[in-house]
Amino acid sequence: MPNDALAHDFLPSDLFPQAEWPTANGALENQPQFRDAATQAWKISEVNAMRKQNTEAGFTVADGKPNTVTQSTGSMRAGDVGNLPQVWYSNTETALHTHPPTPGTDGRPSPDDVAIAKRQKKPVMVLSKDGLFEVDAQGNMTQVYKGLDWLNKKKK
Repeated sequence: MPNDALAHDFLPSDLFPQAEWPTANGALENQPQFRDAATQAWKISEVNAMRKQNTEAGFTVADGKPNTVTQSTGSMRAGDVGNLPQVWYSNTETALHTHPPTPGTDGRPSPDDVAIAKRQKKPVMVLSKDGLFEVDAQGNMTQVYKGLDWLNKKKK
């Protein structure tokens, strides 16, 4: 602060910048590109479930944008869900994958999902028939949306 400046010439925000908190419209899951990629991933899982295949589909998000949706398919045997390998780069912010809508599968994040979030120190998102879940870097789980209606929100 210059010597001749008075304290009232400065706002606290000038000295201590405050983080901008995301609004509902600014949240990643409400961005049209994210919703489109999530819808694509869900349709892949849903169609393959009708074909009696357990398919996880998903994508990573880097620099605020979803990358290409990829998939991994397993058989309908219990426990063979086609776990989707996802590559995490330094600019990867989060990753989303589906839990297939097949009988006997749990829509919530698995212990592996929690372990990945903790290891990467970044959130992991899981999309299932039960909704959208997020596991934060500490391993805490939150249900962001119940069900799948959020995928069909009117695009602005």
